[in-house]
Amino acid sequence: MHLAAFAVALAVWHPLPPVPDRGYSSVEGVRVGRLALFVAGATYDATRVKARAYDLRADRWRRLPRAPLRWRSGQVTLAARGRVIVWGGASDRRRLRDGAVLADGRWRRMARAPVYGFDRAAVWTGREMIVPARATARPAAASRRRTYGAAYDPLADRWRLIRPAPFRVRAAVWTGRRVLVLGARVAAAYDAERDRWRALAPPPIRAMDTPRAAWTGSRMLAFNGARGAIYDPRRDRWHLMGRPPLAHRHDFTAVWDGRRLLIWGGVRNDCGDCFLADGAAFDPATRRWRRLRQAPLAPRDRHAAVPLRGGMVVWAGCCRGARQLPDGAILSTR
Repeated sequence: MHLAAFAVALAVWHPLPPVPDRGYSSVEGVRVGRLALFVAGATYDATRVKARAYDLRADRWRRLPRAPLRWRSGQVTLAARGRVIVWGGASDRRRLRDGAVLADGRWRRMARAPVYGFDRAAVWTGREMIVPARATARPAAASRRRTYGAAYDPLADRWRLIRPAPFRVRAAVWTGRRVLVLGARVAAAYDAERDRWRALAPPPIRAMDTPRAAWTGSRMLAFNGARGAIYDPRRDRWHLMGRPPLAHRHDFTAVWDGRRLLIWGGVRNDCGDCFLADGAAFDPATRRWRRLRQAPLAPRDRHAAVPLRGGMVVWAGCCRGARQLPDGAILSTR
């Protein structure tokens, strides 16, 4: 058996310690040092955004103060040099422009953004958060008919407008030099220093609904719930992944664990209430898929997944009898 396949076969799920709350959904997760930090836009009994931190070394949960933000879904959550940026989303049928930054266990409100943010793709460059978007901006009355993306500097608490993306961005990754983005049937690269876009070779998959993308260090991996593709930026070429051993789905999670793209959970595309609890791993070195072991979790969507070296942490989500879920587990090959 190939070493990578052997590692997946030995992967083990470990349930997380329970939390006292009744459930969380619209959850996003990021890694901050030894913490897997989760931000829930909606909770069973709360009207504000709530955050929890799981200590990976101590195997216990840490309480965090509630964010000074009204409940929402579709928010951006990014790790930014020890900070966590939570921005945008939608609430009460309104798209939102506010956000907050968590640093040293305290929240502070962000300057109001010049663009709205619901289901936006965003990346952290090491200096700022870039939102490569086509969105109506309102910095001044004369500019209301123009479209922009935006970038946010958390140290200066300041937004700046950037050149708009050439299409609606559905997924984005940061390569260390460029932002690579996917549209429905198109792709492009953004140079933040020059504020310039250039078109890339079109992807061989249709990136509709909730596609996910990850950066391996040299390639971009994209998965649309049914098929996946690999992009080589040096050659500007795409290659299809093989067929995954999974049903077509949406609202799944996808993370890069240092060697493999891990897909888990979601909802079947042909059945609106058929929630899933299975997953698979794609190894770009062998271009092969392997099923993950069955997780000790109920089927769900709108959950969060935080990458680890050789695994991931899955937590929260929806639904069991229309109830939000408060549990999670760690997948580890170690």
